[in-house]
Amino acid sequence: MTCAIINGPYKPGYEVWPNDEVVRSVLEKFRSMSVMDRSKHMENKTMYLENRIKKVEERIKKHMMLNRGLEMDNLISDCLVMENQGASEEAETSWYPTDWFEDYNWDRIRGDGASSSKTT
Repeated sequence: MTCAIINGPYKPGYEVWPNDEVVRSVLEKFRSMSVMDRSKHMENKTMYLENRIKKVEERIKKHMMLNRGLEMDNLISDCLVMENQGASEEAETSWYPTDWFEDYNWDRIRGDGASSSKTT
């Protein structure tokens, strides 16, 4: 059963929902419960915020793992495209420039937040 007792600074008294009788019966039932049963599903602001923060951190971690996989897929695709372009073009040498590979953002893929060993 759900009920609400609303008390505000701009209205004298209080407002109950759905009505006084239902609210009184719910309060009596609540008061007759043991302390353990009363606090079983209760949360204070701190507990609520800690739980929300934990859930958001888990979602962020999940998305970071997903993004890392997508970055690796993109990198592999880029490598294959560059390999195919290099093989189809007639060049004087058998290699092609790999500057793009060195400049690639490895920190995002590595996921450890470490800075790249390449200095500019």
